[in-house]
Amino acid sequence: MGDIDILKDQLIASYKKLKNHIYYDNYAVIQRFELANFEFENFRNDKDIFDKDVFDRFFYKFAEDLISDFDNVISDIVNKIDVISLPKSVSNDKDSIKVISNCNKKKNNISKIHYFIDLPIEGHILSVLWIIKSGFVLDKRLYNNCYANRINDTLIDSILNNKNIFSPFLFHPYYEKYSSWRDNALNSITTLLKDNKNAIMLSLDFKDYYYRSLIDFKRLNDDIIDSKEKINVPHTDFDEKLNSFIEKVFNCYSLKFKRIFDKNNEENLPMIPLGFLPSLIIANWNLQGFDQSILEDINPFYYGRYVDDVLIVMESHEKSELHGEQHINELSLNKFIEKYLTYKHENPHNNIFKKNNSDWMLCDIPVHNNEENYYPYNNLKIQNDKLKIYKFSYKCSDVILKNFRKEIYKNSSEFRLMHGFESIIDELEDNIYQINYRESINKLNDIENVKINKFEISKILTRLNIASKNMSNTISMDIVKEILNAFNGKSLEFFSLWEKLFSFLYINNKFEELCLYCLDIINEISTISFCIKDNNSQKETFDFLLKDIDETYNIKNSLFKFLYFSLVRTFSLKSFNENNYHFKRLLTHINENTFDNYNYKKDIKMILFSLMQNNNLMKYPLQNAYMVYKNNDNYNLIKTNNGDYDEFLGIYPRFIKLHEFILYNINKELFKKNCDLNYINDSINLYYKYNFEDKGNINEIKEGCGLNVKDICNLNCNMCKKEHMSYNYACKVFNIGTDIKQRIKVGLLNTKLEEKDIADRIKKIPNLSNKRFDMLKKLINESIKKEVDLLLMPEMYIPYEWIGELVKISKDHQMAIIFGVEPIESEGYVGNYIMMAFPFIINEKYYESTLFYRLKNHYAPSEIKLLKTYGKELIRTEKDFYYLFNWNNVYIAPYYCFEITDISSRNIFKSWCDIITVSEFNKDVNYFNGIGESLSRDLFCYCIKSNTSEFGGNVIIQPSSSENKYLINLKGGDDDYVVTCNLDINILRENAIKDDVYDKENTFKPKPPGLDMTIIKKRMKLE
Repeated sequence: MGDIDILKDQLIASYKKLKNHIYYDNYAVIQRFELANFEFENFRNDKDIFDKDVFDRFFYKFAEDLISDFDNVISDIVNKIDVISLPKSVSNDKDSIKVISNCNKKKNNISKIHYFIDLPIEGHILSVLWIIKSGFVLDKRLYNNCYANRINDTLIDSILNNKNIFSPFLFHPYYEKYSSWRDNALNSITTLLKDNKNAIMLSLDFKDYYYRSLIDFKRLNDDIIDSKEKINVPHTDFDEKLNSFIEKVFNCYSLKFKRIFDKNNEENLPMIPLGFLPSLIIANWNLQGFDQSILEDINPFYYGRYVDDVLIVMESHEKSELHGEQHINELSLNKFIEKYLTYKHENPHNNIFKKNNSDWMLCDIPVHNNEENYYPYNNLKIQNDKLKIYKFSYKCSDVILKNFRKEIYKNSSEFRLMHGFESIIDELEDNIYQINYRESINKLNDIENVKINKFEISKILTRLNIASKNMSNTISMDIVKEILNAFNGKSLEFFSLWEKLFSFLYINNKFEELCLYCLDIINEISTISFCIKDNNSQKETFDFLLKDIDETYNIKNSLFKFLYFSLVRTFSLKSFNENNYHFKRLLTHINENTFDNYNYKKDIKMILFSLMQNNNLMKYPLQNAYMVYKNNDNYNLIKTNNGDYDEFLGIYPRFIKLHEFILYNINKELFKKNCDLNYINDSINLYYKYNFEDKGNINEIKEGCGLNVKDICNLNCNMCKKEHMSYNYACKVFNIGTDIKQRIKVGLLNTKLEEKDIADRIKKIPNLSNKRFDMLKKLINESIKKEVDLLLMPEMYIPYEWIGELVKISKDHQMAIIFGVEPIESEGYVGNYIMMAFPFIINEKYYESTLFYRLKNHYAPSEIKLLKTYGKELIRTEKDFYYLFNWNNVYIAPYYCFEITDISSRNIFKSWCDIITVSEFNKDVNYFNGIGESLSRDLFCYCIKSNTSEFGGNVIIQPSSSENKYLINLKGGDDDYVVTCNLDINILRENAIKDDVYDKENTFKPKPPGLDMTIIKKRMKLE
């Protein structure tokens, strides 16, 4: 492969990582749109669709130009650098703290600004390429105590070992590293207290770190070369050119600002641009001198830095001046800093902070103890309002730590649960308004202030949008008004939540309210004021400002773009009435307030072409949304399938989980009359194609999700015996997971299944109501909290539209779920399907779940009658299919209601199964319980049956005496709940291989004739 081809592949991998990053960045709305435009203009063919050949030619030409004419390519990119201005904070009136009101006064005086670099997409691609070729070695230099924006370990390993780097992963996920940074600090305090030692934690934050930093690129380039030499990575001329490009971007961006501290910047060192991916690494690298000084000179019990947020935990040995003993309360914040972090004769190396008037500043720290070369830290200042000290005495209660941990656990666990409308509305009413009291909560006069909790609003909107996607009924106007009231007067502060709010209104068909609210935002943006000088002193209140651009103009222009691009992305999810009066007004106002000539129809096409719509809100996120848009005047990506099942084309903007491909392929294949399991194999191939572009460890994945399938007839099962050969069965064994479970906690639902829901499904008016979803959510969350391993649900219980939610729960919580799906119709034919989600873990860290399905083999007469009543014919297969799942060494055979009435069918897995599950919807409880009892004894296994609570028959039966055989037996009641039971698989097997004559302590019934000890011993790994 030539140099151009190698560089082309590296550019494509860089582009994939860039696209993934922009897709997830809430502040990158403008860049997201620019990327969509970039793809639309460069990756289409003459037929107006994505073309892989066109895509490859573009990157080949890009690579060719970089090799032959690097300077001109870079010059063109750098000359287009601009600045995006977005509000960081909006000022309050001075008297506002004295007024408590349920109405938020509109505020449009911007007091702080976030500046982001506006760079051509080609420049962003090269920025990721720099990370892959050089930036990663700077990351490797960092201490483990630096947590934020660390490069993914797998990527570094792939770079160093010349492996495929096509996956979208670039950095470790935010939530993982942030949680570790915080939790490790708390753990260190707990450790000290348990050892009867006092603990002090200092938290601090550097003020405007990105803008105040001075980056010495000579030292940075030297560190890159030095690091590469140490790990035997060559540093090429092209790498050097990329370093030069990064430096030019920093310099060009910095020259657009006037900084009051530049008078101390004799070398004209640049600051760090926000919105530029190398900045994340360089920002960490720039503070490694600070890290080194803290760790080596101070030697704290714990030190952790998350970008510019710092936590330091010290073991306290302070002696009381009065009593001469440890007494932590005597140490003040300033005394602590002076003692440990400032210059003293007894501690000359602790020269980290210095006092400048009322501010603590960072000292210039020598590089590698070289007194002639210093890190340029003299502009870095500590934020006074973020500087705090936390003191913990081992003699006092640790309830504060415990409560803090409880709150963290509560918030983290909430994100992993299902959320229905009822619980979300409760959160809306309880959490978005944060009331702060001076003392008593019972006195109105003690109310300090009332704030809108932005984090809670964001969380609630996300949950409302997902819940709304799954519902058929319309949300009430009371809820809409409550949400809009929370945004009232806060639109500029909450600009990063605009798209979430727009999506909520759009999904719920509140188009008029959406347009009217956007008009209100436009009015607020139009009246923005930006005060550079203090009204009294006339001194500039900003340490940095744009030089040649009007600040007010730039922030207005940036916000109008942010608004428009958020709207376009929202509108891309479904068609709308373009002749709506309010929409026309909105479009007119947008065009009047922006200088760009936007074409919303083309812009929607661009979003869908590039796959940059919010695919989490799509019913089928892997669907080719662009072709759906082109082929349908009236389309809805949120709630309908649009009759188009072709997968997307192009570079998907995020990592696609295996279960998503499985759901996508099941949706395509569900109505076929065979069960050849091609959908799983196809899903695995797509999984590698779109995420990695190679087959990698594909065999490991296939084995993990059950594709090392064995035909059970090759395993000497009952169906191979001559007397059963006349039956037309197909039986398969799936081996899933590598864990060895000795016990398994089973969950059974006590819930009522409505016959009307089944009839309504057949009539194509399914019940997808809030109430029904809330009930399912309640039962699922109860199962999660009870740590259920295997959850069994009744027949025809789950609407097909909600399958994805169950599979996600199965994946996230490693819970196997077996459930019946409401009848599924295709062209007048109806099928009753059972589905089985079995989770597993890839490489000990990636959670996945495989969804299996099969058609019901035997229908009850009443079931056939119901379908015939509505003129439907049954979908039938040429063979009856039965599955056996070896899940983490527990053998489970799912049956579906009337199937167990067939003696031959229920005897298939004799000697092979530990558990038989039966999903039912049947009134003849006594008959089916009797079969369950016989089945349990005949096969010497546990039998678990799930039925509607109205009829009963929710049971777990073991092959034991009459008084002990029912471990669970549920019926009736108005409440819906989950009952669990721990099944001991090992004891069952141990008793199965013992001789009943000599085993006097056996709690089970004598084993039935024909039980194959050899097979059972194989399952126990004894043979």
